[in-house]
Amino acid sequence: MPRRAYQPAGLEGPSLGDLNSLADAVAALVGGAVTIEDTESRVLAYSSTEENVDEHRRLTILGRRVPPWRVAAMREAGFFQALWAGDDVLHRPAHGQDPERLVGAVRAGGEALGSIWVAAVAGRPLAPDASEALRAVARAAAHLLHHRTHSSDDRLVEDAARALLEDRGSVEVLAERASLPPREPCAVLAVGTGVAGHGGGDIWWPHGNADQAVAAYTAARSEAEHHGVAGERATTQAHLALATTFADPTRADDELLLAQQLLDGLDLRATTLTTQIAALVRDAGTDDVEDRAHILRTEIDVAGLTAALQATLELALAFRHAVRGSHQALATAISRLRELTRGGDYAYYADIAAFMGDLPAEAGSPVRWIDGGAATRDRWRALVTARRGETR
Repeated sequence: MPRRAYQPAGLEGPSLGDLNSLADAVAALVGGAVTIEDTESRVLAYSSTEENVDEHRRLTILGRRVPPWRVAAMREAGFFQALWAGDDVLHRPAHGQDPERLVGAVRAGGEALGSIWVAAVAGRPLAPDASEALRAVARAAAHLLHHRTHSSDDRLVEDAARALLEDRGSVEVLAERASLPPREPCAVLAVGTGVAGHGGGDIWWPHGNADQAVAAYTAARSEAEHHGVAGERATTQAHLALATTFADPTRADDELLLAQQLLDGLDLRATTLTTQIAALVRDAGTDDVEDRAHILRTEIDVAGLTAALQATLELALAFRHAVRGSHQALATAISRLRELTRGGDYAYYADIAAFMGDLPAEAGSPVRWIDGGAATRDRWRALVTARRGETR
């Protein structure tokens, strides 16, 4: 069942993404269809799986909540008690037309925030490591779900309105959530905010998975172009260029040129600076990068732009130092990143920089990686090693 809209990103800047993007990433990882639900079995996000959607999933997504009769049956069977009481990923075997499912609880401290469900599709079994992957994702998703559920009333109204506008919801559901009379005329003002989330690219590039990041950003750029959202198209292209520069500096030339063309005539200072940071990554092996970085740092400070840009600039320099084997300079960059991200946002940047130099992440790091820190470290180390054979 395709999803035609993206929610605003749950993390700022180049990030681990919003809940819908997370659902898509988990679906690709475990080979199943994903829904993310709150503790009342209301749907917060779901993956855009199109093939052979089972009836229970279809009804759940259309109604934006698990059907009441199904909730009652699971409650009577003690399923929710087991889900909220334990830390294990639960397995529900296939039964008739209902495919096998995995479900993991998402918690912040002792508070249950919701659950992530994975269903097999098209008769294919889930990935062998699906349970372990879901367990890691549930830990990583806690702060995203915390933000979502603690502003859930407004979000649920927004979701119901969006679903109705996209011909996949009902007047009754929107009326119930918005406390409106379902049978009386209403005026609706719809304000478009673009296509956020970058289609999952913001999830894949921090994991060092350049190919999937580029594919996701390309799809998101096409979506933005389809909707005529010039700013989002240019911003997505800038992020695509940034992801490309780490893995393929030759292709990055074309991606950066396109980003500059799409930015022409738009007043998007932060995005323009992102492309200039991307150019530093592309040119990691050249001698003038430090001077250019100094100028960029000054521009970012003078413009009063977000810490995200400052952190991205430091990450670009960390990549350069790792490629050149400048251990002391890399250690300094990691220290700067830790200081910049001390509040929690972009804390994964410091871990990525450590991975680039094959150094340990900071003790007690709150970052959780979808397929584990070791796999993410290996991918970033491979990108650094490959770049050492390049001339730029």
